[in-house]
Amino acid sequence: MTTTMKTTGALLLAALLTGLLFLSPVGISNAQDADRPQQEELTDEDREARQAERQAAQQARTEAFAAALGVSSDEVLAAARTVLSDELDAKVAAGDITQERAEEILSRFDERDSLPLFGGGRGGHGGPGHRR
Repeated sequence: MTTTMKTTGALLLAALLTGLLFLSPVGISNAQDADRPQQEELTDEDREARQAERQAAQQARTEAFAAALGVSSDEVLAAARTVLSDELDAKVAAGDITQERAEEILSRFDERDSLPLFGGGRGGHGGPGHRR
């Protein structure tokens, strides 16, 4: 596979991932249904353990995408950031979000060393961002 084909593949994958990962939760409400049971209370240790599990899963997914494309994890992240930045610029230009919000989203993305996992919205499975 040539470098151009790898780069094109990485950009296409990044566009797909960006659409799935960042744009789908935009309209999801944070409000919980009144009849939905509340989440159990977690200890700080439980939260840290869950965060470590999520980070490991995110890193594994990023490495899997990179391996499938024959590129490095850094190249996958760079391609995803490029696509995300372009989409956010378009949303700012259309008046859908503010420049400040776009910068917050990019900053949050830049703090990562892996792609976010699919699903669950901001609250995770069954959390405040989850829809049934």
